[in-house]
Amino acid sequence: MLERLRLKEHEIAQIISLHFKIVSESISINEDYMAKNILITENLKKLTKKTRTLSASEEDSIVINAAEKSIQENTQED
Repeated sequence: MLERLRLKEHEIAQIISLHFKIVSESISINEDYMAKNILITENLKKLTKKTRTLSASEEDSIVINAAEKSIQENTQED
C-alpha cells in the first residue's frame, strides 16, 4: 500500500513537472507572438506614414499641375 502511494506521488510529481514545462513553453510562444505583433504594428505605422506622405505628394502634384495649367491658359490668353 505504501509503495502504491509512493508510485502515485511520483506520478503526480511527473504530471506537475510536465504541467510546468507546458506552461513555460506556452509563455515563451506567447512572448514570441507578442514580439512579432509589436513588429508588425510598428511596420504598419511606418507604412501608414509613408502612404500619407505619398498621398500628400500626389495632392501637391495635382495642385502644381493645376497651377501650371492655369498659368499656361492665362499666358495663352495674353
